[in-house]
Amino acid sequence: MRLLLIGSSGFIGSQLQAHLKCEGHEIATLKRPSCVWDPEKDVLDERLLEGFDAIINLAGESVVAFRWTKAKKQRIHDSRVKVVKLLANGIKKLKNPPKIFISASACGIYGSRGDEELSESSSLGSNFLATVCQEWEAEAEKIKQFGIRTVMLRFGIVLGKGGILKKLFLPFKMGLGGKIGSGKQWMSWITINDVQRSISFLLESKLSGPINLVSPNPVTNAFFTDTVAQALQRPAFCTLPAFILRLVCGTMADELFLSSERVLPQKLCEAGFTFQDPELTASLLQK
Repeated sequence: MRLLLIGSSGFIGSQLQAHLKCEGHEIATLKRPSCVWDPEKDVLDERLLEGFDAIINLAGESVVAFRWTKAKKQRIHDSRVKVVKLLANGIKKLKNPPKIFISASACGIYGSRGDEELSESSSLGSNFLATVCQEWEAEAEKIKQFGIRTVMLRFGIVLGKGGILKKLFLPFKMGLGGKIGSGKQWMSWITINDVQRSISFLLESKLSGPINLVSPNPVTNAFFTDTVAQALQRPAFCTLPAFILRLVCGTMADELFLSSERVLPQKLCEAGFTFQDPELTASLLQK
């Protein structure tokens, strides 16, 4: 296939690009949203989108910050919703539109749900990240009207060298590792290896709509903490109290670090996809 990958400079995008090339696909890339539209006019140059079998959009401002300012929240929103809106407006003008459009989303769309098991058919949340994700997916849904198979990837935490693990490992290496809050909140995760394999699977399958891109075995924060400690052979005695996290990070604390999302990949499993890394183990984190 001839593929256009938008957001190819990030951890997921760079790894995915290499994987798809190895599979024999021809890849063109747009590294940042400014390559896609004119920020002054919000006009898309649709010629950049012409002649591809599939477009994969991974563009989006990182949600991690010291604190969510008004400006940061606006960038989080616009780098997702605005990009897909402009892509949709560009795609409808194409003489040869893609057959497939795959766009990132996130498990944050469900909001914090305690121990509830969540599938693609579960109800959605109402906090900031959930609302952004719903607007994000709503713009992607509009692309379906052009006869294009549209897939929204609801990512969990993606594990692999060079990704978020590098940041997560730091406090453990300093002897300051430990659970966050009660440690009972669920974390939905997936390895970069299974991300790459699942996207390849989705390119060839007939699946459409939202897809939970997570391992079939989510873990609690306490379990995750113990597993990281085993992988690094470091202690994990410290606990970061929820009230301190809220004091330092504001609302971001509840939506990112204390949120409980027990998400399952129902549609992928029903379609016959097999995970190579279904269980979180110390040896997996050492890869």
